[in-house]
Amino acid sequence: PPVLPVSDVFSKGEDGYYCIKIPYLTALPGGKLMALGEARVGSSLRVDRAFMAQKPPTPRGVMVAS
Repeated sequence: PPVLPVSDVFSKGEDGYYCIKIPYLTALPGGKLMALGEARVGSSLRVDRAFMAQKPPTPRGVMVAS
């Protein structure tokens, strides 16, 4: 089977979020992908401080953690 490159799309602490839970990819028109997930502030257990995080593809179609 072909080997696909792997990259971290979300990193702990990125943009002030403690973690990103339930990460997933969705296909956009044109074949690019967008990463989405539930961003939590302060703790992975705090559902009262949860937000939707998204990371759109770059012009080259690559998503990486900042």
